Amino acid sequence: MREKIFSIILFIIIICFIPIFITTLVKGIPKSNQQEKVKKSIKVLVDGNQMDVDLDNYLIGVVAAEMPINFYEDALKAQAVAARTFTLKKIEYDKNHIFINNEQAFLTKEDMEVRWGTDNFAKNYNKIRNAVMETKSEVITYKEDLIEAVFHSTSGGKTQSAKDVWGEDIPYLVSVNSLEDINSPEYIHKQVFSQQELSDKIKEHIDDFKVYSNDISREIQIISRTQEGYVSQVQIGNKILKGETFRNYLGLESSNFTFNNVDGKIEILCKGYGHGVGMSQYGADNLAGKGYNYKEILKYYYTNTEISVIKN
Repeated sequence: MREKIFSIILFIIIICFIPIFITTLVKGIPKSNQQEKVKKSIKVLVDGNQMDVDLDNYLIGVVAAEMPINFYEDALKAQAVAARTFTLKKIEYDKNHIFINNEQAFLTKEDMEVRWGTDNFAKNYNKIRNAVMETKSEVITYKEDLIEAVFHSTSGGKTQSAKDVWGEDIPYLVSVNSLEDINSPEYIHKQVFSQQELSDKIKEHIDDFKVYSNDISREIQIISRTQEGYVSQVQIGNKILKGETFRNYLGLESSNFTFNNVDGKIEILCKGYGHGVGMSQYGADNLAGKGYNYKEILKYYYTNTEISVIKN
């Protein structure tokens, strides 16, 4: 009798749990997997709209946006690892961080097809995807912590230290030679401003800015430069500005600049493209062309760092 009662109870329990079992099979295990998925979801602003993209696909879009497709594979891999580190470091500070193009460029698949053309899309996409997937989970660390993996297009022949640009001494962001950047198509840029244009751009940011003559070119003076040639301080009119601040106000390609007065206009010649700190992208491609692998490239530009593997 007892065995019969036990059998009936067991049968009822099985009948009750069948719907739960079926639901689990259909929907998957609810909480832990969903939390893991959220951790890997990157918020990115595209054309004013927020998109949620998984980490690997986000990195494919970043590498495609940040480097020319004809770069060597190890340069692309170096960019993938730097971008992964940069991204995860931002999320470490703020898990809800929304990425925008002026901190790290990003292309959607549709953008890539427009950039490369339909005929080249599949081949180029796979090249970028391979760079991301073949370095999957790899990041750059210093003393076991994720680094601030900043990068730029082209240096002026030497990268800058973080201390010279942002006033903070970061041991792995120090100046290194990047001499072959001189061969980059982004090495030299020229912008020309009328006297009024230049004055107006400064006034957009500084209300009490003023000049004392009709020739603003006589009121511009470079006060000091870093050892790498970037402008530390520049005086213009009644203001003394940091070179990087002046660069941002005028929208210059770099803070390694010189002035010329040409027919009453101000011609500004810049060497390099970007803030100059961390990895030079064209420098990375040059090193890859010399046979450096991506880990060697990263360790060259980020001093005394290691390539580590994060847990998924």
